[in-house]
Amino acid sequence: MVDVVDDTKPGLDLIAHTRLEDFQGRALMRHDDRSPLRLRVHAPDRAWKLTFRPVSVVEELGLGATGRGRDVLLHTGPAGELSAQLHPEVELAYFLVESCTPRARGVWDAHLLISESHRRPEYRVPLPEGPVLVRVGDAEGDWSLEVRPTP
Repeated sequence: MVDVVDDTKPGLDLIAHTRLEDFQGRALMRHDDRSPLRLRVHAPDRAWKLTFRPVSVVEELGLGATGRGRDVLLHTGPAGELSAQLHPEVELAYFLVESCTPRARGVWDAHLLISESHRRPEYRVPLPEGPVLVRVGDAEGDWSLEVRPTP
């Protein structure tokens, strides 16, 4: 588990957590540059490596992508339909997908696309016109995203 250490609002900015043994993923972190960034890593049974990159190097979603666990992708195309499927490895896996657009430095408007707990969630939801970040916030297993033209 990785979260931001902020004494004014403890526990409100969780960056990453997982029950997957082989997790490698990306997360979107908001920081306003008003104070030094402090993170807490709680991983008693495994090592974590954190790498920070600017949003400008996020991989493009294109017509689709596959992954495992959390990720952040850039959608630059027209509005369409996002087809998403999770192949969970744990019982009652949670699947969270959002679209995020920048509003101000360190602040993002997030719009919920998928937020469900099922054994094999599969969804088709509207995807706004880009540029937007598509954030897979929680996915306890392999997932796939496909962008289709609006029907």
